Amino acid sequence: MGQEEAIAVCSDTCGTYNYAVGYLDLSFVAGNSLWTLTGGNTTNHGDNNYNHWATSALSNGINNTASQFLQNHPEVGQIALNDMALPIGGKFDLNNDWASPHADHDRGGAVDVNAVPTSLADEFVNLCYSNGASFAQVETSPIISIVGGDRLHDLMQREVAL
Repeated sequence: MGQEEAIAVCSDTCGTYNYAVGYLDLSFVAGNSLWTLTGGNTTNHGDNNYNHWATSALSNGINNTASQFLQNHPEVGQIALNDMALPIGGKFDLNNDWASPHADHDRGGAVDVNAVPTSLADEFVNLCYSNGASFAQVETSPIISIVGGDRLHDLMQREVAL
């Protein structure tokens, strides 16, 4: 899933046809006044135009959460959206081993969010809940994991800056 494939077809002559295997319901999430895009690199998964694709449920959820959070805390300025999904989904090969630590990003329902002050992490999590997340927690790295936003129960992660 989330990759380009090729098939060779032969009759009297042979031809090669490229096709994509992935999800068609992902849209690009551009930077705006609420967030900046971070995290892309050309080594393993492309630049910032390649790693910020999401389902509409995730796009709407993060937009509503960020808008409400930044209205309450204009001093934060912007949050930073790191990896979401690749253009047609699939694995992030972050460590050149296809053992993706970003497995929950494969479907377009996950995002890493940086630049949320640690002292405000609980408030950010609560806003995620109020915008449709069915699960959220602050992890030790520190990452805030949020599940939900739609009926697919996609995982959204919020990485909180120290």
